[in-house]
Amino acid sequence: MRRSLQFWTRFTWENTYVELGLAALIALAVSLGMDQFQVEAVAAVVPYYLFLAAAVVIILVNTSMQVLYIPLLLSFGETRRRVFLGFQYFRVLVIAVAAALSALIWLLIPGEVSRMGLESLPTLLTLLVVSSSVGNLLGTLHTKCRWASMVVLMVIFGLLGGGVGFAVSNGINRGIVTTVDLAGYLTDLPWWLAAAALVLLALDETFHWLALRRQQVKL
Repeated sequence: MRRSLQFWTRFTWENTYVELGLAALIALAVSLGMDQFQVEAVAAVVPYYLFLAAAVVIILVNTSMQVLYIPLLLSFGETRRRVFLGFQYFRVLVIAVAAALSALIWLLIPGEVSRMGLESLPTLLTLLVVSSSVGNLLGTLHTKCRWASMVVLMVIFGLLGGGVGFAVSNGINRGIVTTVDLAGYLTDLPWWLAAAALVLLALDETFHWLALRRQQVKL
């Protein structure tokens, strides 16, 4: 079990670098040509970009885990129970790291945006749970119906890419205002979002375990 935890911890840190790099690219694209005051404004909304990057990485990694990594781990002699528990540990750790880094940034940069960000943490964490569950369900679907999962992934990332492109094309000031406006809707956790997260998580865990029991070893 110790070896399994070491593997999943290292795997988490490797994916955290990707999240940080993606968040930095979004922040850089938004902040081109701005002055010092605008730099401070962008710094306060960077955690939102970090959560967006975490959601993207979680969906991609959870999908690829079902298709590639889990069969490989089974071929290396890992039991299905250890793989299942290790994967849950990885998911919790990814979400916890994103939340901790964002909270730290908001605590270091006082202001209204940071206050709203700290109040938005429960909603943002719930959205990451939803993203993780959706990604894992897509991975399970990919093993059974590849074309359907690819269509859903293209739609999801098409919408995300269009949203980021629209924000960047509108310029720094409009991009920050849009982010802050959206953040205002996140300060209160909607009951329906929490309920949807619980339902998706339950479906995800059930189908994941059922698929894992029948997962073939990939040599």
